[in-house]
Amino acid sequence: MQQWDGTKYTNRASWQQAHTLESAIKNSVLWFFQRTAVKIGPSRMRTFLERFRYGNLDTSGPPDQYWINGTLRISADEQVEFLRQFYGRSLGVAAPHYDTVVQAMVEPAGGVQNSTGIHKLTAPWGSGTELTAKTGAGMALEDPQVRVSWLVGRLSIGGRHHIFASNVVRRGPVEPVDGARLAFKTFRERGLLK
Repeated sequence: MQQWDGTKYTNRASWQQAHTLESAIKNSVLWFFQRTAVKIGPSRMRTFLERFRYGNLDTSGPPDQYWINGTLRISADEQVEFLRQFYGRSLGVAAPHYDTVVQAMVEPAGGVQNSTGIHKLTAPWGSGTELTAKTGAGMALEDPQVRVSWLVGRLSIGGRHHIFASNVVRRGPVEPVDGARLAFKTFRERGLLK
């Protein structure tokens, strides 16, 4: 549990309280993860990234930023491979930790939840369908005018699992759920969702 320091966040009421890891994941509580990254430190974090073979392993730059808009990068293909290992529980992490993160990533039927609340993107789906995923948004290190929005995770339907990484990159404004909108559009086009 991390205590809220009293900072006010516009359009992010869910950030203005104490959080556990699970509630911080569900609500994309940036301050929680920034504090956690600082406590872990770049050197120790790089050890974990190497163990998980996560992206380019680069933890240079400010410890509360390198993984948001900084130097740590991962391609969509690399993200999918990491998620295969994560969902396959082959990263060498204790089972309760997997359980906590997966439970925190369960999205509401027909939508996603992020720092600004729940966003309905399609009609609620039927029983036997579950999305465990994480939204995100940021900017390109090389050009702060280039914005990125993503959704990564697993869509499970009737016992079949579809691991994916969706991102939208464009110059100018990008809404935090644009990556999720693209993912849901692709799910519908492929006949996975209605």
